[in-house]
Amino acid sequence: MSNPRGRTMLRRSFTSILALAAGASVVATGLIAAPAMAATTPAFAGGGQTSFEPGRYIVTLVDDSVATYDGGIPGYPGTQPDEGDQLNARTAPSLDYSDYLTDKQNEVADAAGVAIDVSYTLALNAFSAELSSAQASQLLANKDVLAVTPDELKHITAVPSTSFLGLDGPGGVWESIGGAEQAGDGVVLGVLDTGISPENPAFAGDPLAGSSNPSTDGDTITFEKSDGGVFHGVCETGEQFTADDCSTKIIGARYYLDGFGAGNIGDASTGTGEFVSPRDGDGHGSHTSSTAAGNVATPASVGGIDFGTITGVAPAAKIAVYKVCWSGPDPTVLTDDGCSTTDLLSGINQAVEDGVDVINYSIGGGAAQTTYSATDDAFLGAASAGIFVAASAGNDGPGASTLDNASPWITTVAAATIPSYEATATLGDGQAFAGASITVNMDPDAEPLTGPLVNSTAVAVEGADAALCAPDSLTEEAAGKIIVCERGVYDRVAKSAEVARVGGIGMILVNVTPGSIDTDFHSVPTVHLDSTYHDAVVAYAATEGATATFTTGNSTSYSPPNPQVAGFSSRGPVLADGSDLLK
Repeated sequence: MSNPRGRTMLRRSFTSILALAAGASVVATGLIAAPAMAATTPAFAGGGQTSFEPGRYIVTLVDDSVATYDGGIPGYPGTQPDEGDQLNARTAPSLDYSDYLTDKQNEVADAAGVAIDVSYTLALNAFSAELSSAQASQLLANKDVLAVTPDELKHITAVPSTSFLGLDGPGGVWESIGGAEQAGDGVVLGVLDTGISPENPAFAGDPLAGSSNPSTDGDTITFEKSDGGVFHGVCETGEQFTADDCSTKIIGARYYLDGFGAGNIGDASTGTGEFVSPRDGDGHGSHTSSTAAGNVATPASVGGIDFGTITGVAPAAKIAVYKVCWSGPDPTVLTDDGCSTTDLLSGINQAVEDGVDVINYSIGGGAAQTTYSATDDAFLGAASAGIFVAASAGNDGPGASTLDNASPWITTVAAATIPSYEATATLGDGQAFAGASITVNMDPDAEPLTGPLVNSTAVAVEGADAALCAPDSLTEEAAGKIIVCERGVYDRVAKSAEVARVGGIGMILVNVTPGSIDTDFHSVPTVHLDSTYHDAVVAYAATEGATATFTTGNSTSYSPPNPQVAGFSSRGPVLADGSDLLK
C-alpha cells in the first residue's frame, strides 16, 4: 500500500486475525500440578494470608511495570506507550525505569533475606524466588509488595482449515491483501510453548545475512517491522539447536528452564525426547507455530498418507520462539510435564523486550480460579505494551465455567469444529454411523475392510480394564476381528495399539459421553464415533455373528453441523473472584 496509515491499519487487522487463529488452533489441557499453596490464587498484602508452605513464589511489587507506568515518580517520566503504539523497551526512559524497579526489587528481597532467581520489569514488576514460610509472610507484609503467588505448573493446550476461515479463495482475506505470501508481512509472532523443530518445511527460510531484513549483528537478529518498530532477537544454542537453525523465518529462539528445573526434564534415555535448547521435543510448539504462521503450501503427510499441502494463517509472519514448557522423564504420563510460572514470566517479559506483535499462549491449568495471577498481570503489561495476546480457553468442557485465561485483556479462544476426514462403519444389521478417520483407506475404489465385530469386553484378560482397551487388556481371541473400544483414561492411539498387538484388524472407538471425535493416526483402521452411537454399537457387537464394514467418507444421511464449539472445549461464564464474565 502507498498510504502508510492504511498499511498500519491493515497490519493491525491482520495481526488480530493471526492471533485469533493461533489461539483457536489449540486447546488447553488438564490439571495444575500441586503448587506451593493449597490455593493457586495470589495472597495480597492486607488480605489476611498468614500461612505459606516453603517453595517457589512470584513476588509482585506495587509499582507499575514499564509497560503500564504512566508517570508520577520524580525523575522517571511515564513509559506506558500511547494507545495504538508499541512499547520500545530500549529507550532511555524505559531502561532507567526498569533499573529503578530492579533496585526496588533488590531492596525488598534483601530485607527478607531472599535471593532473587529471576527478575521481571517490563510486562510485570515482580521476581521469582525460593521462599521459606517466614520469608513469604515477611514479604507479604512489606508495603512495597502487592502479592505473593505460588509458582504453578501449567500445561500446554492443544484443530485448522484456511478455507473454512475464509482466508483463501475468491474474495478471501488473503486475496484482499495481495495473496497468502503477503499475509502477516512485517509481523512477528511470539510463541510461548514447547519450542520449535526448525527443519520442518513449514518454517523454512533463508540463512541470515548481515545486511538483509532480518539481519544479524553479532548474536543479535534485527527485523524492521511494518509498523516502523524494530524486533531484536537472539538465537540461543543448545542440544541439537545451533545458530544456523534461525533463519529469515525463525528470527528468535530462546528457552527458560529455571522454574521447571533441568533435573526434572526427560531425555532420550528415559524415552522422552527432550532437549535443553529451543528445539521442540514434544511437537506442540511446532504445531501452534505452523498453524499460525507456517509457510505457504507446505507438503503434509501422516504415516505415509499424502494430505496435499497446508498453509498457516499468516505465512509471511516471522516467528520468535520462547520455550517455556518441558517434558518430564516419564513418557507414559503428563503429570510430570508442564510450564512453570517462573519460566512463563521470563518468556513474556523477553517477548515484550524483543518487540513481538502477537503472543500465542496455548497453555492452561483448568478452570480459572482468579482473574488476576502473575501471568494475567504480565499479559496486562504485554497488552499495554501494544502486543495482541491470544490464549486458549481450555479443554475441560463441556461443563459451564470451565474456562481458563479469564482476564478481560486476554483474547481467549474456544475450540471449534470444522469439516474433517470421515469414514463410515456399517454394521451387519444395516445400521451405519459416520465418524472421524484418516486410517480407513481413503481411496474410494479400495476394497472395504470387513470383519467380525466384538466388544473388547468379550476378548478380555481377566481383571483387566478391557472396556477401555487398556494396554495388555485383550487376549488373542481378538485376532482377525474389529474391536469396539470405549474412549477414556488411556491415550486413544494406545487403544488401537493394543488391538493391533493381539492381531485385531480394526477398531471402532466410541465416546461414552459427548466429546470430540479425532483423526488420530491409529495402528489399525479406526472409526471414531461420538456417544450418540455408543449404545447401538455396543448392543449390536454383543450379538452372535456381528460384523462391520469400514468405507471412506460419510455415506449416512447425517452430517454434523459446522462450526460448533467442540464438546471438549471449555465454556464460560467466568465466575472467579465473584465475576460473571462472558468470553
